[in-house]
Amino acid sequence: MRWLELLVAGIFTYELTHSTVLVALVTVARSLPMLFIGTIAGVVGEALNRKRLLVTQLFVMAVSSATLCALAFAAQIRVWHLAVGGIVAGIVWAMELAVRRRMIGEVVTPDQVAPAVAFDSLTNSFARVLGPLAGGAAYQTLGLGGAYFLSAALYLAAGLTVSGLDFRQDARKLRFGRIAIDIAEAVAVARANPAILAVVLVSIIMNMFAFSYSALIAPIGLDVYRVHPSWSERLPQPSRSAPSRSASRYRQAGCA
Repeated sequence: MRWLELLVAGIFTYELTHSTVLVALVTVARSLPMLFIGTIAGVVGEALNRKRLLVTQLFVMAVSSATLCALAFAAQIRVWHLAVGGIVAGIVWAMELAVRRRMIGEVVTPDQVAPAVAFDSLTNSFARVLGPLAGGAAYQTLGLGGAYFLSAALYLAAGLTVSGLDFRQDARKLRFGRIAIDIAEAVAVARANPAILAVVLVSIIMNMFAFSYSALIAPIGLDVYRVHPSWSERLPQPSRSAPSRSASRYRQAGCA
């Protein structure tokens, strides 16, 4: 769902404002929480019930997408609404990564951990392809509200699925005073283990330089390759891409 929302938010922001800076800011709003709460999320996920955390996160995202859906259908949505929704999504994303990936190793037998992690990576790769495709098609045919309705429905379905999962974990008390200590211990382990340190450094480099293009997918697609969100047809040749019916509606309503 995150890839669907990422593309849809970028397309709408660019069609409405023609500002690559605002498109990047909307994307940054989604990524910034990872920087500040990513490590804290891991500590919290170790102490609290991970199944309940994951279900809560998915339902929060369903409510967030449903709110944006309602604003879009009412033609009252603003770019800053998308940015706030992105911040909520970023907070949930940071928590979800720490919680869900830990759960993967706990719901399977030890000899199945490697295949389970590999399958998780495979589904993530598929989602990177199918999510933007579904988002573009939904935005083109149903508008911004329809795209967020689809996102809310998928989050709700995922939350209901996880709620039925048979999952148990040992209870552990959350001590806020130990959060900084636990983070320091994790950093010490990473520094002492060359393999872990290498993975951390590669992750930092890839996220800073390799994945930064994702913020500009919408402007590049609309202005450089002149395509509609769903690739169904090419846009005309003027220097400014023609806004979709969805963006035109919000522009007329004064939502810029």
